[in-house]
Amino acid sequence: MNVSGSELPLDEVDKKILHTLISHGRITWTELAAVVKLSGPAAAERVRRMEERGIIRGYTVLLDSRSVGLDIVAFVGVTLERTKFRQKFIELINGMSEVQECYHVSGEDDFLLKIRCENTLALEQIIVERLKKISGILRAKITIVLSPIKEIQNYPIQNGIHLHSKNNLREEKR
Repeated sequence: MNVSGSELPLDEVDKKILHTLISHGRITWTELAAVVKLSGPAAAERVRRMEERGIIRGYTVLLDSRSVGLDIVAFVGVTLERTKFRQKFIELINGMSEVQECYHVSGEDDFLLKIRCENTLALEQIIVERLKKISGILRAKITIVLSPIKEIQNYPIQNGIHLHSKNNLREEKR
């Protein structure tokens, strides 16, 4: 059963677990348990429940994109001719691995895409040969990122508690 995270609030222990996992994804159950002052099985059970609730959606490795040859980040604002093209557009975008994120937005555009690829030639091919060939696209406005100023994968948690400080784990172990 996948329950929306907003239906069951997180308590302080859950928040501390999330903070710790975000900062130290390879932590052992024993180490996590020591940080949150629970037994190993109790800490593991809390993580399992957050996975079932969909709060923890998965685990991954964060790569330095330039180190793996993905030098270009572009944001593309897409406007569709009519709403009847929406579902097909979404299906095709979901099949494009270069599209890292897609948001349905308000304002001038209908969708905002974040595309990551090797170089400007690859971006041109994605835009001209794939994106603009999707039926119903009226306009695509491309903005190429020159350099990232802030790019994080962490999320603020309710009640103003943020989950991105790596120093808290060290402080809590003292």
